[in-house]
Amino acid sequence: MKQKNRHIFFIFDCVDIQSALSSLTSTPVEIRRNSSGTQLPAKYIRATSVKSATLNPVWEEKFKFDLDDQNTDCFHLDIWDHDDEESVIEAVGKLNQVKGVKGMRRFFKQIAQSARGSDQDDFLGCITLAVQDIPSTGLDTWYKLAGRSLRSQVQGSIHLKIWLSSREDRGLSEEEDNKNELQQQFHLYHIFINHAIANLKGGISEWDGSLCQAANTILHQHAIQGDINNLQVATVHWRVLLSVAKGDNLDLEILYSSLRTIEQRWDKSKLSKDEEAQLAASFTSFIDDCLEKIKDLNTWFPHNRPSAKGNLEYMLRCLYQLSEMKTFSSCCPFNKEIRSDVILAIKKGVTDRFRRLVIRAGGEEADIKNRTGTVSLILEEVIQDLDNASCFYDKIFDSTMKVHYTATIFKQLNRLICERVYPILVDICQEDDQETEDEGFKTLIQQFQLCHEFRRFQGFGEGLSRVDKRGLNLNRFQEYFVPAFNLWLDKSKPKLLERVYKCLELDHCTTQYQDIKYTTSAIDLTASIYQIKEVWTSMKFTKSENTQFLEVKLFEVLSEAIVLYTDHIHNGLEESGYYEQDTPTLISDQMCTAVNNLEHVFKHFECSASELGMSQPLSQESSERSDYVEINPVIEQTLAYIDSTVYKILSKILIQMEAGLKKNVFHLAWSPDSLPIQEAISPLITFLTIHLTSLNGALLAGNFRRCLVVLWQAILERLREHTDPSTGEKTQLFYDRLHDGVQILSEYFQCDGKGLKQEEIYNQSYANIDMVFGHAKLSTDQLIAEYYKERLNDQYNMGTQEFGVLSVRVYFRHDNLSIEIISAKDVIPLDPNGLSDPYVTIELLPKFVFPKCPELVTAVQKATLQPSFEETFEFNIRREQCRDHGSVICFTLMDYDVLTANDFGGEAFISLSSVPGVEQGSSTVDNFHGLKPIHLPLMFQKNKEHPILHTLELRKNDKAAQEFIKKQKFRFQE
Repeated sequence: MKQKNRHIFFIFDCVDIQSALSSLTSTPVEIRRNSSGTQLPAKYIRATSVKSATLNPVWEEKFKFDLDDQNTDCFHLDIWDHDDEESVIEAVGKLNQVKGVKGMRRFFKQIAQSARGSDQDDFLGCITLAVQDIPSTGLDTWYKLAGRSLRSQVQGSIHLKIWLSSREDRGLSEEEDNKNELQQQFHLYHIFINHAIANLKGGISEWDGSLCQAANTILHQHAIQGDINNLQVATVHWRVLLSVAKGDNLDLEILYSSLRTIEQRWDKSKLSKDEEAQLAASFTSFIDDCLEKIKDLNTWFPHNRPSAKGNLEYMLRCLYQLSEMKTFSSCCPFNKEIRSDVILAIKKGVTDRFRRLVIRAGGEEADIKNRTGTVSLILEEVIQDLDNASCFYDKIFDSTMKVHYTATIFKQLNRLICERVYPILVDICQEDDQETEDEGFKTLIQQFQLCHEFRRFQGFGEGLSRVDKRGLNLNRFQEYFVPAFNLWLDKSKPKLLERVYKCLELDHCTTQYQDIKYTTSAIDLTASIYQIKEVWTSMKFTKSENTQFLEVKLFEVLSEAIVLYTDHIHNGLEESGYYEQDTPTLISDQMCTAVNNLEHVFKHFECSASELGMSQPLSQESSERSDYVEINPVIEQTLAYIDSTVYKILSKILIQMEAGLKKNVFHLAWSPDSLPIQEAISPLITFLTIHLTSLNGALLAGNFRRCLVVLWQAILERLREHTDPSTGEKTQLFYDRLHDGVQILSEYFQCDGKGLKQEEIYNQSYANIDMVFGHAKLSTDQLIAEYYKERLNDQYNMGTQEFGVLSVRVYFRHDNLSIEIISAKDVIPLDPNGLSDPYVTIELLPKFVFPKCPELVTAVQKATLQPSFEETFEFNIRREQCRDHGSVICFTLMDYDVLTANDFGGEAFISLSSVPGVEQGSSTVDNFHGLKPIHLPLMFQKNKEHPILHTLELRKNDKAAQEFIKKQKFRFQE
């Protein structure tokens, strides 16, 4: 047997030296092995490199010494400060020039002389260790530097890692010897793992990756003695764990920890090419194995297995760790797209599973009769896979690999379904309808259930990002079910109408609402409507051209049934003589039952339309959809028909209350001025309270509100009659009292938010009577000024030019208003020859503001519809008169007639406050040059019942009012 050599190894990590010198140092270290006091051979002396200009040098250098006797050998280390001239370290570097014992003595004498020189290397400290004090596990610690004598001034410490090893000299090269050691380490670790697993009851699944202390000691000592570095140990252990994991259910957290250890210790220089190739092969093998498992995820990691989550998570963590490792990039430079490989594996696995599913379900080979079941089975399992993905796998893949698992498999499944299932769906939905009616309904129900399953499948795509949705037609499937739903509506319509007749035939009272008369027919009808609506809702058709007509048809079917029911209810009431009966009681059971039934149907249909998003008014943005424009009239007309029918029935109540209502309103209007308004209105309030209390107890909320609307409208109309001046002279106090009475009544009918809404209170009738009150408070001059303000506003809002256009220029300067009448175009023909003889009159209005300004007139332009006047006029007025917001210029175009009265051809207005030079003060405008013409559309007064004119007309004893009315009458449009 060959001799075993013992070695001592040293690794310098870092040194912390606090030098006494004022300048930075350059530090070498001299290492000696000494077994006796005799002189040392050169082979036992080593020197590190010089670290310049530092007090904290770091070497990271390794040295190996052969030992003679471990019981007597010592390890000695000196640290020197390197100077520029020849130093101790340089002297040591000349060892290979020493020849013989005399030469060695001369060499050490030179070193001593160098150390004593003032300009040579300075001694910084030393340490001495007995080899026998080094344990088998080695040393890794800091040592305090010592001096050569008690007088030496030394400080600082050095970090050393020292271990002993013995190796048999087998005559191999160092590389071959190390390879054998690695193989031994591999087999040892494998044996120890098998031993640890054998001692566990649960086997490998319970092993946490740890070994006993004895096994760890043996592995550590073997690595030391075999000169195996830490990185080699980590790679060997990784390969062993990988081989164990392939055959058994190893906890993959152990592999993950092993990968992290390799990455922490990675140093490419510490592995041979063969070792690096072995490591790369192990990485590739592991990745391939993981990808195969990902392809068959449900088998390897079923969601209902407790350990599946942890194993899958750490398998993916291992893959992600590999993709981020410098080790992997170095060993496998051409295999960096692990995340892409994972996504491809997911897609491949989904595709294979789907194909097996189609084959198992029958697929294209299934009979037509069985294809609905085939597609349903496919979708059921696909949806289950997506459920598992979203609830179990998605979070694991996202947190480990940043892969959206559900989105990935959904897009793949969507493509597969489009390719393999949609052709089957076409055959199912285009099957000829040769069945009996009951079988036909059964087939339609099966198709609806299939549509629901498609909707569930596509629902997984709703949560995708905009990028993931790109290229997906999530609602394509619904177009196949449109004919089926259309057929279902056709079959449902006669059944629904038949149901209306049946529910009316079996109609009887119900006690669903206490004290409120109600019958079962309304409940039966709304239940039928609800069922049809639920079928539509369950289909969840999205808005498209293909589904647009279905929405229209759906509401047409519902509307036809509701109108039929409404007509039967009203006809039954009419045939019973309801409108002809003159009963003293305000409320009858027959009336209450009828209107409550209709209100119940009304509210249900309104809510159904709202739930389906079809009941918004046309003014809203949603009404811009073409389908909504078609559907909304059907809904609105149906609701309006029920509403008008109910109002017609409730109008009988107003007839019965007419006498009392008229009497109490008269009392309010004509009670003495000395009677407080609260007392004057009290009889009317009491009368209303009595009747409304009984109505509120017998009617549904919607019908009671309608009664309030009817009564409020009736009261406003009665009060309006009393404000008419033809009923007698009235003082301002009369109008003030009526105005106060209306305010009290409006609060009564609103009832603190429980009665009518504000828009129902402040309706057009209220606006009319409120206007009467307002006009009654104004003088004639004030009313005329208000009238001209309204005409000026009409001028601004004039959108057409049906009566022609007048062009003028106007400016104000130094209390002088200048007006130029330029021309008119397209004036209306007022003569039998189809032409006109136009001229223009100019007035400053109202007259009470401009009492001294006469009316000015242009020349007559004969026989033309495009007159050109080119005339200028001036008015001497003050700027304060122009600034009055009611001040206007009135231009009146007339047709001149010789034998008859001149004809009115239109009028136009300009606000004097807007004229250049009025608001600016001292205007720079002094002529018409540079002023743009103002083009004024000519107007006629179209409202013959204008409230201001009506109020002025009734002031018979007011001369100014009558003259104004006389002047305005010929300005009305015929």
